[in-house]
Amino acid sequence: MLFPDEPNAGGWAVDGICDHFLRWAEERGSSDVVFNPTDPVAIRTHGQWWFVTRRPPSITEIAAMLDNLARDPAASSRVRGGAPLDFSHEVDRSPGDRRGGRIRFRGNATACAAGWAHGVSVTLRLIHGIPPALSDLDLEPALVDALFPPNGLVSVSGVMGSGKSTLIVAGIRHIRETQRRRVITYEEPIEFDLTRIDNPMGPLEQSAVPSHLPDFSSAVANASRRAADVILLGETRDAPTMRALVSYAETGATVYHTIHTSTVAQILSRALGFFVAEERPAIGSSLLSSLRLLVQQRLYRRADSEGRIAVREFLALDQSMRERLLATPQEHITQEIDRMVKRHGQPLIEAAGCLHADGILSDRDFQDIEREFRKEPLP
Repeated sequence: MLFPDEPNAGGWAVDGICDHFLRWAEERGSSDVVFNPTDPVAIRTHGQWWFVTRRPPSITEIAAMLDNLARDPAASSRVRGGAPLDFSHEVDRSPGDRRGGRIRFRGNATACAAGWAHGVSVTLRLIHGIPPALSDLDLEPALVDALFPPNGLVSVSGVMGSGKSTLIVAGIRHIRETQRRRVITYEEPIEFDLTRIDNPMGPLEQSAVPSHLPDFSSAVANASRRAADVILLGETRDAPTMRALVSYAETGATVYHTIHTSTVAQILSRALGFFVAEERPAIGSSLLSSLRLLVQQRLYRRADSEGRIAVREFLALDQSMRERLLATPQEHITQEIDRMVKRHGQPLIEAAGCLHADGILSDRDFQDIEREFRKEPLP
């Protein structure tokens, strides 16, 4: 797969050629584009990276292109001087594209080595339009039933690029279409335009961090002054944000957030790990009282067709489960949640087994998951 209109040397700096390329990449389902001076231009499609030009763009081409994309003639000079730059860029769709509108990208430019010289690497990530409907995600019925608690905390975990945000915003879309609740989102960046949903039943605002608010902990404090019924927080990374999330969930709102872990059982220990030892007992009790749903998601290449498939582990917690966890010493909570997932939820290995039996998940991916989840316990 090669870009058919690759410019000659110096051509990437010509106004318009980059936008033409970005339209071409988006039409092929790409999520990310990378320009750097040591490799041909690359795109990521369905989780796989592909070189799509025959030659690397030069240092001067990338610098001129960045100055144009960032609308700042000094942008590339500052980046090469050691100041990374975040920016946004929009491209008009092709005249014949029925979808119309514009394609939005989040950009990052960072200095990099280019032989003995200082070059610039530019990464552009596609910011999607309207989020998918829940019916597009093949969610398990039990997960759909648990995804919309009237209050409390919904934690969705996974590595970067595992579809955590897509799962949550599909749920937010469903809330906006079916419930008379006020929704406020705080994201870095805003990845889907939830304001474009037809026939909404409640108000919604989207705010970006740090463009509109300085950080996520400030965002949750802000929501308490805006009468939000539902909050989406892009990612939990530190103790102030976690503390604010739990505090707001305790007021009766429904709070959705993402966190990086590899299993459902690790979510609580990861959240508590943000705090010093003296704080953990108190915040742990508040957190356990607020938890309603724990989800862990991974994406794999489909074995039966193009695209990717989500494999999910989840546990919906009822009052008796929360009480049991509250009575469990914190050093044993991870093991207790793991047992609960096996008894009352959906373990990842079980979901993977079903997809493998249906020919959707490859032998190799299933065997990798099996090796991970069939390990003998440590002595």
